[in-house]
Amino acid sequence: MMYRIASLLAAVTMTESLTGATTVPAGEYKPIPLYSVTAFDEMQSDDRAGNVSIQYFVPENRTGAAVIVCPGGGYAVLCETYEGQQIARWLNQFGITAIILRYRVGENLDMAPLKDALTAISHVRRNAALYGIDSDRIGIMGFSAGGHLASTAATRGRDGSAANFHILIYPVISMTDQWTHKGSQQNFLGRFLNEETKQLFSNDRQVSEHTPPAFICHAVTDQLVPVQNSRLYVDAMKKHNIPVTYLELPSGGHGFGAGLDPEWKMWQDACEKWLIENRFGTRKQ
Repeated sequence: MMYRIASLLAAVTMTESLTGATTVPAGEYKPIPLYSVTAFDEMQSDDRAGNVSIQYFVPENRTGAAVIVCPGGGYAVLCETYEGQQIARWLNQFGITAIILRYRVGENLDMAPLKDALTAISHVRRNAALYGIDSDRIGIMGFSAGGHLASTAATRGRDGSAANFHILIYPVISMTDQWTHKGSQQNFLGRFLNEETKQLFSNDRQVSEHTPPAFICHAVTDQLVPVQNSRLYVDAMKKHNIPVTYLELPSGGHGFGAGLDPEWKMWQDACEKWLIENRFGTRKQ
């Protein structure tokens, strides 16, 4: 098992680097495949790896910060409209370059989305100059199961694959039976679903001095992903003296991502404030 986990964290061959070119203009770019065909090893043999991609949304007046966005969907599907495209355009309003990660979803993932997320961070960092990104200001953001993926990457990334900050909205954090979202647990861990992996991928247990700062939001009334997920993670962050801003909403349930409900404005206003205070974003352009 530990050999497998180490393999997941290893660097992989990616699509041809774009470094060396001049900075691209603002715009919404076509998805870029994250893996070349020759990058597949025995860990990447399923066809779903060929569908993994990143899509850049580049604003006019760039602050240099970038956020990789991981939509939710229980590791079964990707809710890439209201937890992806709408979020990317929202981030652009603050001068932040957004990158949607379309990671692997479905049954028996065997933790493979972690490799997708770490590879995406490394790819964005390698090509930072091309997109006007500061390589030391690359964050990762996730919703629901995407929040589990974002926190998994944030607690495990090192060197080129390390996030500099992360944003979690109603995230799945725990893989333990008491607090997890069962579908996310079963899809992500797949054929390696056992007590060891449940503990290993409960990310409140993986926070360390290497974990970057975070903004986190969860609603008390969430019946799909219990609010205890975020509470456990926030407690672990505080225990390790990692800066964390936590907004706990009294209502809103689950999946309020981007929309017209009051919860949408509450978390986005708070997150906007956090982004500006930490100099990742500027006032709406």
